[in-house]
Amino acid sequence: MRVAQMHFSAETDFAIYLFSFLFIGGATAVAVLIAYHSVQK
Repeated sequence: MRVAQMHFSAETDFAIYLFSFLFIGGATAVAVLIAYHSVQK
């Protein structure tokens, strides 16, 4: 039971890490696009 909880916790942490990485990457991409369009104007 403890092993299952640890395994589940590890997968959850990985999912949170992956989601955070994608979220930060997406936010950075949006910021870069906004800055690029601002410079174009």
